[in-house]
Amino acid sequence: MNASWILESLVCIRDRYRAVAAVSETMFHRDKAQELIDAVNQRRRLLAEIEERRHRLPAECRKWSAYARDGGPVGSTMEEIRTLVHRIVTMDVSLQKKLQARIAQTRDEIQGLTRRSHAALSYARHASSTYRMR
Repeated sequence: MNASWILESLVCIRDRYRAVAAVSETMFHRDKAQELIDAVNQRRRLLAEIEERRHRLPAECRKWSAYARDGGPVGSTMEEIRTLVHRIVTMDVSLQKKLQARIAQTRDEIQGLTRRSHAALSYARHASSTYRMR
């Protein structure tokens, strides 16, 4: 056995190892991206629920106003009811903004994972084609 053949064999083994590592990194990125996509979908469902609650809110306000006019709960006033409704609306808006920010951040994370995954696949293809040529 000569030294060049041994060196060439080691280079082939190294390239194969790198190709396998790149493919497994890609699989990890794919799984991580799927987790992030599931999180985005969950947040979108929450946003839809918030929107639905916001659309129902005027009817709820009318119901509580009528309830207060008819005597309502002991000691409750229209001002207390308005305060409660305002607190609900403020909480919904705050939660909606937080969810939208998190969705944007998650989208950026997914794009970063996708870029790294494409780079790893490209490297794996290059390494495997280099291995085949030898």
